[in-house]
Amino acid sequence: MKAASLFAGIGGFDLAAERLGIEVVVQAEINNDAQRVLFTQFPGARIEEDARHVDLAGVDLVMAGFPCQGLSVAASTPRGQGLFDPTSMSSVVWDVLARVASARPRFLLLENADSLNTTRYADDMRALLGAIKGAGYHAHVFSLNAGCYGSMMRRVRTFILCRRDFWLQPLTEGSVVWACEANAIGVSNQQGGAAWCAQPSVTKKSGSYTLMVTRDEVRSLLPEAVEVLFGYPVGWTRAAGSQTARYDRLGNTVSVHAATAALRLLLEGVAPTSVPPQSYHESIYPLTRPASGGAAGSALGRIARTALSARAAGGRNPNTNRVELAYCTPVYEAWMHSHPDEISEAMWGYLAAVKSILPRAIPWPETVAVEMEQR
Repeated sequence: MKAASLFAGIGGFDLAAERLGIEVVVQAEINNDAQRVLFTQFPGARIEEDARHVDLAGVDLVMAGFPCQGLSVAASTPRGQGLFDPTSMSSVVWDVLARVASARPRFLLLENADSLNTTRYADDMRALLGAIKGAGYHAHVFSLNAGCYGSMMRRVRTFILCRRDFWLQPLTEGSVVWACEANAIGVSNQQGGAAWCAQPSVTKKSGSYTLMVTRDEVRSLLPEAVEVLFGYPVGWTRAAGSQTARYDRLGNTVSVHAATAALRLLLEGVAPTSVPPQSYHESIYPLTRPASGGAAGSALGRIARTALSARAAGGRNPNTNRVELAYCTPVYEAWMHSHPDEISEAMWGYLAAVKSILPRAIPWPETVAVEMEQR
């Protein structure tokens, strides 16, 4: 089977496809840093820049994680206009569908932010599914959580699985619960993400940080650690250049674990068996370093802003991370007291604000049940 990978990034879909015996013959990616990774990791593929003009003749499968800027939680795009605003990069999906309708590959796999599968973008999704049907495809929509398929992070994305023939059997998926050692919490500064055990939310943006918080220390994840979380071999993104470039490209990629699950759903009709993640301390801890530069204080500032805004809204703010607030704040406080030269007066003010709304001191648990839910 031959595949085309549009908006290929650093090759998450491509790596998953190759592991399933699929040959990726063409990749489309406009970012120079990502292109260098693709040239290094997929020397046999043809790389083009513009996904809107890729020749799809002779391709059996098209994979496209199209831009999410108009559909993400942070998007300013008006409700119902995420795919229709001509200034939104997400609107490029219509050009891709036109190419697919012309080439008529047997399979199409689209991926985007999980917000696409919410009521905010219901009109966009309805129009997208209508266009897919008009192109001759039967479609199923899934919100797949990478944490259900062996990843050490909670990362949910929308996958639209399309094929020209009817589905031969019902698609299967569900929820899974693990009892894990509560040895670490991963923290990011976008969307208030933190998760127990070995399942951090790792959405990276330029200049931001990714932290690992254990019961007694704060550490920063190196790019190699983020690679492992996303399912790539260590060193996969070295060709991208600087650490900032590597973090940026990783933040925009698809989890290889989730991509593999989506491809198996599309091609076989059955999701792979859910598997629990490895321990942080086995796979991630050696790829971290002690946090520095006021990172813990900055994280505390984020907690304070979301928590205080939630209190002002009557506690209804869904972005408030109560787990991080209750369990991590004492760890942040201890770190700040041991690094006073790196903490600004504003951060001490944030500490006081957070402590003022902490319900009570909650001891760090030995184990915690982690539920990964599919929809």
